Amino acid sequence: MGHDVESAAEKQRARRLIVAIDGPAGVGKSTVAKLLASRLGYLYLDTGALYRATAWAVIESGLDPADAKGVEALLPTLSLHMQFHQGVATVFVNERDVSGELRTPTVSAAASVISAISAVRAWLLPIQRQIGQGGAMVAEGRDMGTTVFPSADVKFFSKQIRRSGLNADIGNSLRLDILGLLKRRAPI
Repeated sequence: MGHDVESAAEKQRARRLIVAIDGPAGVGKSTVAKLLASRLGYLYLDTGALYRATAWAVIESGLDPADAKGVEALLPTLSLHMQFHQGVATVFVNERDVSGELRTPTVSAAASVISAISAVRAWLLPIQRQIGQGGAMVAEGRDMGTTVFPSADVKFFSKQIRRSGLNADIGNSLRLDILGLLKRRAPI
């Protein structure tokens, strides 16, 4: 009987893994992470949305995103969190749902600028880690497996998933490789 309890506990832990997918922009991390999270029934943490939300707040405050000292001074005044419902994240800045405002060219450009500010990365780190506390999550983005979740159960660094545009076969192949690795590590 003790073995059955232990097996059940192991299965429960296996279902609560953190999977970190790291790599440069534009290599297809998001596509693979979304597919994998959906297949596993895990949360999908789009860390880019957190940077975009921070950039949105910078723009709303009237600051120049390149003003590192101004951006750093703004951070303590912000409350940033995500809520997940049926695998879909809603992003809030100071209790305002900004999810629909994060993919504009202006916010995208500002997110690229502020992501280079070390104070922004340091400020977002505990927010990202808090989201991942419960496990059962696929997180993708900059420094996921090295800085944000250094103890992630499974880590991938994708150098290139896209080759002259998104190739569904490459994405599907990588997804299957990831699923195979997860099954070998902790059967699902």
